[in-house]
Amino acid sequence: MRNQVFDPMGGFFARTFLIYGLPLGLFAVVLRQGWVGGSRNFWVAFAWGLLIPALNTRLGLGRPWAFRDYLDRDYFPPTIAVLHGAAWVLSVQVAPGLGWSLAAFLLFFLCYDFLLIRSGILCVYALDLSIHRRGALAVLLSFGLVWWGYLGLALAAAHTWGSDSPLSIVCWVLAIGAPAQAGLLWLHRVRARPERLRNIRRVAVVGAGWA
Repeated sequence: MRNQVFDPMGGFFARTFLIYGLPLGLFAVVLRQGWVGGSRNFWVAFAWGLLIPALNTRLGLGRPWAFRDYLDRDYFPPTIAVLHGAAWVLSVQVAPGLGWSLAAFLLFFLCYDFLLIRSGILCVYALDLSIHRRGALAVLLSFGLVWWGYLGLALAAAHTWGSDSPLSIVCWVLAIGAPAQAGLLWLHRVRARPERLRNIRRVAVVGAGWA
């Protein structure tokens, strides 16, 4: 019988590696190589991964996706933004051409999200339950492929036509983030609009504490 590792924390090791170990490890590599600095390849991707989740949480738009922390609560770890920047910089520096960089970036994050979903760490609330029942691959094809495909093409455009000046980086962050934000607004207001329960007048919230 094959030996199995008992994990009393319910995914502690997978969560630690995928959410913290891998992003910080890749960031250490690009930092050591001197590929960060004022590079648009890092900062545009980093700002995307940091601002889009923070903005949607601040606006109260719900969470199309969220990660699960050690106490099984939804949150957005800032190390994911570091992973965005490090993964794109590595793709650009290592791959032989921009097309290969885009393919490597897309493949990396599809595999990464697959591991997150299978480990119960990434929750994509934007999709119907019927899609989740078909497995992690169905979730990736319905949400991840579009999401990472858009970001990869946008980062490739910033790499080609942008510059490393702070103004250019800010402009590209806004140019990339605006269409994505519009799509998330549409998702929230049209597809994911909560149903009105007209016949319910009194409710009880169990476990709300002081609320």
